[in-house]
Amino acid sequence: MKWTTLIIVCALAALLSAEQAESPQYLGKKMPAFQIKTLAGKTLTQESLKGKVTLIDFWATWCIPCRLAMPTIEKISKKYKAQGLQVIGADVQDDNVSKDVFAKTVKRIGVTYPIARKADNLFTKLDVPGLPTLILVDKTGTIRYYVSGFDEKEEAALTQKIEGLLKS
Repeated sequence: MKWTTLIIVCALAALLSAEQAESPQYLGKKMPAFQIKTLAGKTLTQESLKGKVTLIDFWATWCIPCRLAMPTIEKISKKYKAQGLQVIGADVQDDNVSKDVFAKTVKRIGVTYPIARKADNLFTKLDVPGLPTLILVDKTGTIRYYVSGFDEKEEAALTQKIEGLLKS
């Protein structure tokens, strides 16, 4: 039991201290064709994002760093929603989690932005290297920010990029 706890704590520390990895090969490229459905039943596509600055947060219920990042993402969502920012939580790799358990998990985390379940197809198309991964898309559907991993220091760089895109 002690060894299991130690291994879990060490793995979590490694995940949380891992450096963010940017994916420059996607910066400046258009979002690929995709279709995902939110828990509220709304279908989102690359076309439906056009005209909006959109932050996509790839996450999973089992991903502790993802859950730790979500309050920051929620804060950003609330701060910039009135200015036109759309935030989408794109859940992946949760096929074994029932819809009810998933909905309860989302409620417990306390996010108010739309959550799309089973976004694995988009995850694969964008070669997402790990979780959490944040992708910021401009009003034309072009990827302007792509980072895997998150810590609170990332908030300043992300908000600066959001503010610039909202003004353009």
